[in-house]
Amino acid sequence: MSRRGLSALESVVAFALLALVIVMLCTLYPMTGISIESSRQRLEAQSLADSTLEQLRGQSFAALGLGQRELPAVTRHGLEYRRQVEVFSLSGRDSEYLRGLEVRVIWSWRGRPQQLSRELWISTVGR
Repeated sequence: MSRRGLSALESVVAFALLALVIVMLCTLYPMTGISIESSRQRLEAQSLADSTLEQLRGQSFAALGLGQRELPAVTRHGLEYRRQVEVFSLSGRDSEYLRGLEVRVIWSWRGRPQQLSRELWISTVGR
């Protein structure tokens, strides 16, 4: 006598495996969304930092006095990004001819502070 079809035990095991796969896929979906949002925010912060550095590079060298200052906050996609600028002298270098610029972009997401920093050196021709 030949058996056809699935026994009850085989059906339960197959259903359990299918349920496990579905649960695993359902937990990946929110994690993917969180990762995408985090990447979008970091790209936005990079864009803000880069554009701020470009604005600073457009100023005359003499106008870039040493020290720190905070620029007005920018709101994009419902998040507030704060920008801090520091113009600093490089150790062992004459600040009359070479200075460093650092822009920090700070924001908060999911109750945690996030920060991104960009830096470059600028120089002027000596007389």
